[in-house]
Amino acid sequence: MPKCKQCNTGFEITDDDRKFYDSVSPIFGGKKFTIPEPALCPDCRQQLRQSFRNERTFYRRDCSKCKKSMISVYEPGADFVVYCHDCWWGDGWSGLDFGVDFDFNRPFFEQWDRLNRRVPQLGLLINRCENSDYCNQTTGLKNCYLCVNSSFSEDSYYSKGLSYSRDCMDCFKVYQCELCYECVDCHNCYNSKYLQNCKNCRDSFFCLDCQGCSYCFGCAGLRNKQYYIYNKPVSPEEYEKNIKKILVTDSPEDIQKEFQKVNLLVPRPALTMLNAENCTGDCLYDSKNVQDSYDVVGGENLRFCYDLRAKDDNSYDITAIGDGISFSYETISSGINIHNCCFVNNCWDGVSGLLYCHLVVHGSADCLGSVGLRHSRYAIFNKIYSKEEYGHLAGKIIVHMQKTGEWGQFFPPKLSPFPYNASLAQEYYPLTRNEALKKGFCWSDYQFASPKVTKVITADQMPRLSRNIEEIPDDILNWALTCKKTGKLYKIIPQELEFYRKNHLSVPHYHQDERHRRRMSLRNPRKLYKSKCGKCQKIIKTTYLPDRPEIVYCEACYLKEVY
Repeated sequence: MPKCKQCNTGFEITDDDRKFYDSVSPIFGGKKFTIPEPALCPDCRQQLRQSFRNERTFYRRDCSKCKKSMISVYEPGADFVVYCHDCWWGDGWSGLDFGVDFDFNRPFFEQWDRLNRRVPQLGLLINRCENSDYCNQTTGLKNCYLCVNSSFSEDSYYSKGLSYSRDCMDCFKVYQCELCYECVDCHNCYNSKYLQNCKNCRDSFFCLDCQGCSYCFGCAGLRNKQYYIYNKPVSPEEYEKNIKKILVTDSPEDIQKEFQKVNLLVPRPALTMLNAENCTGDCLYDSKNVQDSYDVVGGENLRFCYDLRAKDDNSYDITAIGDGISFSYETISSGINIHNCCFVNNCWDGVSGLLYCHLVVHGSADCLGSVGLRHSRYAIFNKIYSKEEYGHLAGKIIVHMQKTGEWGQFFPPKLSPFPYNASLAQEYYPLTRNEALKKGFCWSDYQFASPKVTKVITADQMPRLSRNIEEIPDDILNWALTCKKTGKLYKIIPQELEFYRKNHLSVPHYHQDERHRRRMSLRNPRKLYKSKCGKCQKIIKTTYLPDRPEIVYCEACYLKEVY
């Protein structure tokens, strides 16, 4: 069993893994250049890929081309050329203008880093969005604000992982939902607040693992029920009377404490899967033969994959992908029908045969070590060759990389354009400054400017209960609020205040980053543990640590309990 060269943990490499590496290995001049077995364990590989993705840390800086002020995921002082959306997609430049010859006297990654810092980067990665400038890694959004990793949603704010949803606020991974607030891992829910792992529910509050329910409050593990409070049935009249009383007298924190007493008495499934055949991991839906993977929808024949949306197959070590990736390896932030791509970042829309590329898009194919290309083929370091020249030179470069030990490795951490503490990796693999630097990642001590406001108030100066939203004046839009937990200042935007008033919600007492962190903390870690079913006592694998207080059942016992 090999040991990870970073964390020294032993990890398994199976014969099926070796077959996969062989199947995606490129062929040039009739010779196959086999991708070697990974030197890092699955967690360290995932951590490294995530360090190349900044989703939620936004800065204000000037576009390097038009000089206009813009929002960007790149720090103002970062040594990168950064264009606004209009300039990057405009006709005033071409990635081919930066083409260079490969130097066989220098390491591949050193040369690639130099090219990457010269070619313009996209300030924000938004595609086909309308009035949603303050978003990132998104497609098809309309009238959204601070939404990331989301697609085809409208009028939503401060959320991550929205798909085909509208009028949602402070949500995480919700699909086809409407008028939802503080919901996590929910599908097809309507007019509901504080739900987790719920499906097809409406007009409900503070529920966990409920399906087909309506008018339920503080409930867990229910199926197709109406008018329940803390898992006890009530009449419609009693429901309305009691809910009004609870919402008037108790804060969300008070209700959560009472709700916790209920959900700790209700069994939970060891894993969250739906229509998942021969799968291991958690949060897998409509998938087949997906192993050691998490948050995958519509996947087949995958391993070590995370945050995949649909129609993805025959790939390993893929992170945060849109629809349609196949026969690819060690890839992040890419999608929309990409095929046979290895070691790529932010490549999308019908690309294929890419190796070690970034921001190569729109039907590009057979490119090596290139950055910022559109509709290009047979490019090496942004320089176009004939098909024969490309194959010959690509083969020579891979031999060079084999000698330097670079072939088959993802980009090293020092090449990430983002500091570790601003990257997705910090959310799933949190490190201190010293720990990050010791592992070779970058770190930033950037200080954000305080918002320009007429007044700063603390959270305690605002009404705590929903009924007091009417007391909040319009002038709050000109104030800054102090986060109750972190002390960070944050503002309320007009659409947000309208949402709170419309849904009779109090203004939040926490900064949006702290609210996001709390939603993340509700989810189990992406790790499987051996445990015992709380009923039949058989050995199970679960994302619940064995010493946690929840009652966890195997699939058979759980289904008998809830149906």
